[in-house]
Amino acid sequence: MRRRTAATLAASLLCPLLLALTAPSAQADPAAPAVPAGPPGRVAAQPAGLFRAATGKDPDHPFSGKPGKKEEGKRKGEVEPYTPSELDRRALPAPPDGTPVAPATTRLKEPPAGFPTPTPPAPARGAAALPEVSVVGYFDEVTFEPGKLRLRGWALDEFAPATGLRVFAVGENGVRVWSVADKYRPDVGHGDHHGFDFTVPLPPGRGAHTVCVSAQAASTYTSLGCIGYDTRPFGMLEQHLRSVATPNGQFSVFRGWLIDPYTAGPAQLDVTVGGTPRLTASASAPHPKAAGAFPAFGPDHGYEVWVEHVSADGNHMVCVHSLSAGVRTMVACEDHDERHNPHGYLDEVGWQGENILVRGWAIDWDTTGPVSVTIRADGKVVKTVSANADRPDVAIRYPQYGPAHGFETTIPATLDGQEITVTAKNVSVGFDSEWKKRYDGSAGPCRCVRENFEEGTFDRSLYSPAHGGQITSDQARRVAGGHSVYAESPVTQEWHEFLWSDRTKLKLAPRTTYTVTFKYRLLGAEGTRTNPYFLVRSATGGFSKDLGVTSWSEPADGDVRSKTVTFTTGEFADYYLLWTLHNGGAMAVDDIVLNGPAQRG
Repeated sequence: MRRRTAATLAASLLCPLLLALTAPSAQADPAAPAVPAGPPGRVAAQPAGLFRAATGKDPDHPFSGKPGKKEEGKRKGEVEPYTPSELDRRALPAPPDGTPVAPATTRLKEPPAGFPTPTPPAPARGAAALPEVSVVGYFDEVTFEPGKLRLRGWALDEFAPATGLRVFAVGENGVRVWSVADKYRPDVGHGDHHGFDFTVPLPPGRGAHTVCVSAQAASTYTSLGCIGYDTRPFGMLEQHLRSVATPNGQFSVFRGWLIDPYTAGPAQLDVTVGGTPRLTASASAPHPKAAGAFPAFGPDHGYEVWVEHVSADGNHMVCVHSLSAGVRTMVACEDHDERHNPHGYLDEVGWQGENILVRGWAIDWDTTGPVSVTIRADGKVVKTVSANADRPDVAIRYPQYGPAHGFETTIPATLDGQEITVTAKNVSVGFDSEWKKRYDGSAGPCRCVRENFEEGTFDRSLYSPAHGGQITSDQARRVAGGHSVYAESPVTQEWHEFLWSDRTKLKLAPRTTYTVTFKYRLLGAEGTRTNPYFLVRSATGGFSKDLGVTSWSEPADGDVRSKTVTFTTGEFADYYLLWTLHNGGAMAVDDIVLNGPAQRG
């Protein structure tokens, strides 16, 4: 008698799943002897993803039909019938490659409590002794066909391997259907024709059911196992495909498939968003992957639905429900990120010549047109542009919106660097979106004129003391280095100009943009504030033509701070920089950097 090793058998038991066998019409046999459920037969490993749970087999008894060592202690208690919950069904997401997944089944170690377990009749008095039998086998799997359940497995009598055993399937209602285990199963051996492959009608009532299979040899009945299955419609809600903007609104497009195991016809469904019904549809479109996984049901069980966006951004649960036979059953759900706020990216903020390049893209989900983009530098608006430049890379990622969603512009630079904020204006519902980046002012080109007063005298600097400034080395009054400019004035003095640039030494060109950066400290009595001003004045134009006027009020706490001012000169040729105190206070200034085409005198 041919035997196989445990390792060979474990691999061979998966072969029934790959065989394309023609299933015969099973026969109902009301006159057949009652089939005992009995203890389950030998249990084999199952393909990953097909069964929700599978028990292990005992390698010491490859053909014995006895429980393995790990199972032996588990057969004392009853096993509950398979009752999948709604969460069980939601836990069946589409694999990353979109491969359809079969409905979950579970292998039972014993029939559920209350399952029909009749016993065979006792032999008549004086009857000949029954022959000795040794039945082994396995109930491999159940799969769906329209209105039917297909059962596959194998069984043989080791003492009479040439005889095809009769096998019985029995459900909860006790109805038996029988077939013969005489199909080709080369993995089993003993003549290679001990497989069974037959169908039984699906039981009435969508929900959890159990089917058990037993084999008969003489008057002995051996259980080959029980499998729990669910007859509710099954399918998948595949990944969100795309968003589509139309004149009628913004839609999210979802695709999936749905099969009602009781029919080859299309299943009806509805879609909810956040628990609110949004639309109904029919799963009647071609779906090659579902057709390949479940060929008995035909090719047309797919659906594609357009779900209108809700009014608020955020995460919303999108669910598909079957409506077959008037019963609403949840099939699958997916967390979907509903979007209305503009989407985009600030690609670059960096030096381009003497200016700062700001480049990126922006899309509003509710329109295919361009959005308005506002650029701020350290919180101040410097420019507003339209995101309508050609961006082929954006069109590849979001083809329904097209390529015209880029922006690229330049803004004036400062030597201290700035935080650049780009804000895309929302078109309809939702809010504006913004992105931020900071550039390094010291990394750019600089036609700079610097002054740090380290010579210790105004005569050797580019600046003059105006009406009271002085160069000091007093540590309590310095900003940086060994020397700084210092000035103070009483509160009774409205204006006190204490530092000018010398027009004969530092000449500013007409109609030219400059940026000046300086460090400072505000000094004075504890708890007081100082109100300094900076501006650019023309000796010819006078104060009415002042440029870059910058005033601020801060505590006189002695902290070192910096200020950056950008200005563009007018038609005059005698501009100079000016620092002044307003209504008293004390101030120290140092490290002045003028960026622009200034000429030394």
